[in-house]
Amino acid sequence: MGVSTNGILCFGFSITEEDEQPEFLENVVSHWGEGEQPELSDLIYHEAGILPPHDNETEEQSSARWKVQREAEKVYPVDLVHHCSGDYPMYILVPREVPVHQANRGFPTSIDLVAASYSVTPEVLGKFQAWCEAHDVEWQEPEWLLCSYWG
Repeated sequence: MGVSTNGILCFGFSITEEDEQPEFLENVVSHWGEGEQPELSDLIYHEAGILPPHDNETEEQSSARWKVQREAEKVYPVDLVHHCSGDYPMYILVPREVPVHQANRGFPTSIDLVAASYSVTPEVLGKFQAWCEAHDVEWQEPEWLLCSYWG
């Protein structure tokens, strides 16, 4: 029996080699604590002015903070697709408005490629490119990429 991985189809471009953190996250502090590797969500929260949780936070405050965080993530123009493996991740930068399609281990899935291509509009590409310029990410022409993840 072989080892299976998740298949991922996404629209964007690769931004790292194996086990490299994206450069735009290098000076971002993780909301999980000192010494933890920052994630894209940490950058989103920082740019939105959302403070990390604190020890004396009430359940009501925590719930309100999480709601604000989720709203900030929904409107953020980019996302990161993790691929390769959980131990040695690689990243693809994608516009958030273009769906990422995934087939989980052992479960084939169908994809409407025509509908997927319609989600790539000049407006979406403009926001994507503007974000890249603002975060010093070298622009590459995005394309449909098929990759796998073994996590």
